[in-house]
This record gives sequence, structure tokens and C-alpha cells, in this order.
Amino acid sequence: MPVTVRGSDEIAQLAQEFNDAGEEVQRQFRAVDEREQALRMFVANTTHDVMIPMTVLKGHLSALCDSEGTPAPEVLRGAMEEVHYMASLIQNLSASAKLEAGELAVELGEVDLNALVERVVARHAPIARQKDIELNLAVPEEKVVARGDLTLLEQAVSNLVHNAVRYSVSGGHVALLLDSGTGGPWRLRVVDDGPGIDDELIERLMQRSVRSDDARSRHPEGQGFGLHIAREVARRHGIALELRRSEYGGLEAELRGG
Repeated sequence: MPVTVRGSDEIAQLAQEFNDAGEEVQRQFRAVDEREQALRMFVANTTHDVMIPMTVLKGHLSALCDSEGTPAPEVLRGAMEEVHYMASLIQNLSASAKLEAGELAVELGEVDLNALVERVVARHAPIARQKDIELNLAVPEEKVVARGDLTLLEQAVSNLVHNAVRYSVSGGHVALLLDSGTGGPWRLRVVDDGPGIDDELIERLMQRSVRSDDARSRHPEGQGFGLHIAREVARRHGIALELRRSEYGGLEAELRGG
């Protein structure tokens, strides 16, 4: 209960200080309660999102154990895809927790975007091959250099490619296209010809904790950490990130900086 303050003598000043201290204590209690609620929700969501691919993987491994002779290729592909997805999910959970706690600092330096694109493609090529998806890249002959945090930018691009590969269908195509004017702004696009999404869902997919009900949600997208992290990384670098329908029917994600 706050103390009634009357007058302007030392007693009144003491009473005001008492009230101020009480308000600060209440503010701290509210902050602790909000953090605890956020932590409980984070743990619950994380458990749910990890258990889904774990359950799918368990089914694939059970089928492998029960198989006689050479395992069915589709079972191996399914198991590999779930492992790949879980690795990306766990990495994103760690980054998301640091982002929300304000602990993910941006360490600026020169980033070779040509090399970054090549590493991301090489990292996702095995799972793309397993899903019969053609994964290509196109980079300028001249090196494109951006100012930013190498680890964060690479994780952002990797998340965009991961989504494109994951939600593309067998026989589909995913391409990373990097271009830049001489000494001018650069543009990096991740384009696929997958199922695509409705226009009204594009903006919502950029928000954490949003799940899409369309064709891209045949597999769980978890809490949308990948797109959330890509957006947050872009924001911290002053880079534009846009999602739109691609001319090939799928989705196009574009990063622009300079």
C-alpha cells in the first residue's frame, strides 16, 4: 500500500521515497513473472516442436529395424530429412532464445556473400538430393562484399534455403541468386517452385509462433523460428527482407542490402 504524502518536509520526502521504492519492487516482480511465463511457454512450445520430428524419426528407425535386406530408399530419405530438420530447429531455438534475451550481439565485418552462398548450398545439397530437388546457385564473377556478422547472415540465408527445400516437392527446384551493381546495393534471392502460399499468409509467416494451414504445413514448421530469426537478423543489419510469390508458383524470399 502506498503511503499518503502530505507537505514537503523530511517526513513527506521519506514517504515519497518509500512509495517510489515500492513501485520499483512491484515492477521487478511483474518483470520476473513475465519472464517466468515466457519461459514456461517457450519450454512447452520447444518440447512440442522437437517431439514431432522425433516421433516421425522413431517411426522411420522402427521400419529400418524391421526391414529385411536393403532398407527402402524412401525410409532412409525420410529419416535423413527429420534429422536435418531437428538440427536446424535446435540451432534456431538457441538463437531465438538469445534474440529474445537481447544476448545476440552483431559483430560487424566484411562478409564474402559469394562464399556464403556456396557454403549454404553445399550444406543443404545432401537433403535436396535425397528429396529429388534440384538446388542451384548463381553468383557474380566479381566478389560481392557485405558489411555484417558472418555467422548471423549465414544462419539467416540457411534458414530461408532450409524452408524452400523442406516444402518443395519431389522433382522441384530451389535456386539462390546473388547479384550486385558495381559498388552498389546487393540482392540475394531464394526462389522455389513448390506449393506456394496464399498472399494473406505471407506476412503472418514472418511472425514467430505462426503456423500455416496450407500445403507448406504438411510437415510441422515448429514456431516459425527460421523466418523469425531471418527477419530479426535482417533488422539488426538494416537489411530488407521480403517474401512474395515467385514467378514459378512457389515462394521467393529476398534480402537486400548495400
